[in-house]
Amino acid sequence: METIKPKDVFIATIGHVKEHPNADALELAYVKNWQCVVKKGVFQKGDEVVYIVPDALIDKEQPWAEGFIKYLGSGGRVKTVKLRNQMSCGILISVNDPIFEGIDLHAENLADRLGIGHWSAPPPKDLSALRSCLPAGVEKSDEENWQSLEEEDLHLGEPCLVTKKMDGSSAVIYYNPQDDNLEICSRSLSLKLECHNNYTAALLPYADTVKFLALYTNGPVAIRGEVCGVGINGNKANKDAKGQLGFYMYGTRFPNAETQEERMGRWGQVTHFLRVNEFLADVIANKETYRGVYGDLVDRIKVFKTVPIIEESVVSIELLQKYRDMDKDFGEGVVLNGRTFSYKSKSDDYYASMK
Repeated sequence: METIKPKDVFIATIGHVKEHPNADALELAYVKNWQCVVKKGVFQKGDEVVYIVPDALIDKEQPWAEGFIKYLGSGGRVKTVKLRNQMSCGILISVNDPIFEGIDLHAENLADRLGIGHWSAPPPKDLSALRSCLPAGVEKSDEENWQSLEEEDLHLGEPCLVTKKMDGSSAVIYYNPQDDNLEICSRSLSLKLECHNNYTAALLPYADTVKFLALYTNGPVAIRGEVCGVGINGNKANKDAKGQLGFYMYGTRFPNAETQEERMGRWGQVTHFLRVNEFLADVIANKETYRGVYGDLVDRIKVFKTVPIIEESVVSIELLQKYRDMDKDFGEGVVLNGRTFSYKSKSDDYYASMK
């Protein structure tokens, strides 16, 4: 199963509406598992709406967006806010609102028609792009919010690994032994190795490790993770933006692997990032076994730092809600890794603390 790509805007129906416990003029309206604070009487159960998720990026110049600019953060980012001690996530608009006149709301490219994209952390300064794409077989890292998924896509009752979603900048280090090609990439750009920025500083120390893995598996290998530390994606609640610059692995891609689950490094596969680290530790402990084939390359292998492992559990709504309700001091949230799936549960309190 492929990773489900996140939708920043979609058409849905109101699941239910209930009273706001702290405000007579407000109500709580729910789309799938998202909660929005709305004016009383505006929405009813079953109403069809346009729902724009938190972290969507709205082009403020779009005519329809004029009345919603006050709900946007820096650069047009849709915010999570707390209104009378209740979380309000995203923006709800009736499909019958006149602002959408002339727009086909049921078109497949709704986000493009509305001028809506996905917010990403600003890249570190002094980037120098080699090209504006990732290597073949490596897609952008985009985990869907669990609140936007249908129930069958949550994989309720299945085992999962829960990892911390660190708040930094996504990055990839890639090596293809067929053409001796090493690449350092941001979330969506391949960078010149000589550009000397936070990405190259954090990832180049692992170059020989990735080369070894690629030579050992006889195919391209991509290690992906989060670059964190001073100067990376800071906000007042972001503890991951403090301290020493570092790279924290959270995933792998082995484009030549036999199965889709192995190619994507799913939990339980030999290509999962924890299993890769176990293998590297074994190689380091038994260097002489590998030296005859790989020479002194084995002396430069390093075990990757990883994102924190929180727990192994079974997927349930209660588990997802637990991390959604975490205090901002916990951090941005978590990612659930399953044998055929992955998606995230973000802390509403953390996102409400952001500007």
